[in-house]
Amino acid sequence: MLNRFDFILVGGGAAGLTAAGCLLGGWFVAADAKERWLPLPPELAWPPQNPYLIIKPAFALILFLFGSAVISTVYVIVRPQKTGRFDAIDPSIFPIPPSEKNNIENMGQLEMNKQETVKDQAKKKANMQR
Repeated sequence: MLNRFDFILVGGGAAGLTAAGCLLGGWFVAADAKERWLPLPPELAWPPQNPYLIIKPAFALILFLFGSAVISTVYVIVRPQKTGRFDAIDPSIFPIPPSEKNNIENMGQLEMNKQETVKDQAKKKANMQR
């Protein structure tokens, strides 16, 4: 379950990466005009009052997608999701260790014993009322 800090960390990181992508796109256009790292086609120089406007959102989108993947991966490694009491784990994908298998079988046996005890108590109560 996400708490407030986790939401701010993940959501703020994605928003920050998008803003950084816009700034990086502007920096790249200015630096590429001087250094000629990558020959940009003249078709991208649109609109005339702000040439290469399409590069800023493209950089923002790329950095957002890449950064979100990195943030999500790091978040899952740092704070893995805890399985709940009733979550089913597919044993063909994640084999259950023998020690836990015994615990699961014992829990099932305990649950059956509880049900039998409740039934026995109900029978005794019914016999006493006769």
